[in-house]
Amino acid sequence: MAADLAHVVVAASDYPLVDPLDIDQALGVVARAVRDVIDEAVSGHGECLGVGVAIPAPIDPETLRPAPSSCHQLWVDAPVRELLRERVGLPVYVGNHGNLAVMAERLWGAGRRVDDFIWIGLDANVGGGICSGGQLLRGRDGFAGELGHIVVDPDGEICRCGSQGCLETVASLGSIQRALRPVYGQVEPDQIFALINRGEPAALRAITNIGTQVGVAVSTLINILNPSLFIVGGVLSRQCGPVILDAIRVEMDRRALPVARRSVQLRFSTLRRPEPLGAAALVLMDASRRLVIDRKGKPHWEQAAG
Repeated sequence: MAADLAHVVVAASDYPLVDPLDIDQALGVVARAVRDVIDEAVSGHGECLGVGVAIPAPIDPETLRPAPSSCHQLWVDAPVRELLRERVGLPVYVGNHGNLAVMAERLWGAGRRVDDFIWIGLDANVGGGICSGGQLLRGRDGFAGELGHIVVDPDGEICRCGSQGCLETVASLGSIQRALRPVYGQVEPDQIFALINRGEPAALRAITNIGTQVGVAVSTLINILNPSLFIVGGVLSRQCGPVILDAIRVEMDRRALPVARRSVQLRFSTLRRPEPLGAAALVLMDASRRLVIDRKGKPHWEQAAG
């Protein structure tokens, strides 16, 4: 997607990945999507200032490459930034998708003027990020905020990260598909959302179970970090939000310390796609360049003074 300086999305493009483990093919698809949105956007909005990429994996702060973690080993240390820059001929900036969502929420979303909040994204995977004292919480090595890998069931399914019973195994889009397979067979996301909207008992139970498991993790985070706001995003929250939020609240009331939970607000994200919006913010935060608006209102970069 392409966003202007007011973070308004002015163009978007979607392409499926044939093989997510084929790095060259995946980056080719991303490059094609980038070129498409640039072609659509620049005619009415000036030049493209750069490309931000939200990656669903921890990013090594020194190499700016995916670090060993929950991502497939083929992607570890992959030079995504360098390879994509070669393909699109523009500056490329990369970041962890959960951290970028926190940046976007802090700048433009439900986290504006909130110093202590947590964001969790319920999607194909479970992402997360933490804002503490008005700053993105990165941790010693830059890998803080991996909420999807909080263990909620030690005897549960093996996770792609190599652990067992992680939140992602019970609160992602894939987990609800697995839960509903004995009842409905293989169901696609649109079918799941239709079942929930019709009030089908099995579908409602599956989505309630997701909210319950998220509530367990949320309660732990409330007891440890004492945030004032918990933001729930991702496709599952957009499509099934009220059911999930109700289940989260039940677990919060059961498990979080009363003194810690009394001031916590639970909200949906007001941003449809905070991760790519945060990636767009990365482009504007490049300290080596200075953004200049010309007399016609068109933005462009100048090298910052040394």
